[in-house]
Amino acid sequence: MNLCEKKVLDIFKYLFLAQCGGAYLEIVCSTIFLKMNILETVGYVSDMVGTIGGIVSAVGIIKLLAQKKREEQIVSVFFCVAEGNKTIFLPFEIVRRDVSRAEILGRMGMLPIQEKSGRFVVRGLLTPEFFKNLNEVREGKTSVLHIPITQKELEQFVL
Repeated sequence: MNLCEKKVLDIFKYLFLAQCGGAYLEIVCSTIFLKMNILETVGYVSDMVGTIGGIVSAVGIIKLLAQKKREEQIVSVFFCVAEGNKTIFLPFEIVRRDVSRAEILGRMGMLPIQEKSGRFVVRGLLTPEFFKNLNEVREGKTSVLHIPITQKELEQFVL
């Protein structure tokens, strides 16, 4: 083996070790590199990198499928009335990926209200408690969205 081949082998060895890391791989690779010619070494390195890439890709696909399944879950929406400590189920459910403040406001806008020409007012949609619950739903920590509402605000809806 001439000096040029040794330098190429050293470059491949260090590139491989930098990608895989670990003392065990360094020992294994140094014995393999010394016994093989350059084409066998390149083939071995490409096999190892391909195997590692396949494993990383499989893990990524599994995570992606789990995330997609979680995004398809149904979220139930409730009014939480402070006075009387009661909850009222709203007649719509939302897929987790569609949960946003804008979507909630849009669906609440479709609920029938007492005043035909008016717009509903729910101050609970501006509270930190609501935004915290909204973030928990988006992250998949819970499947129930609670909207804080007062009794007076609840009376504007026909439920």
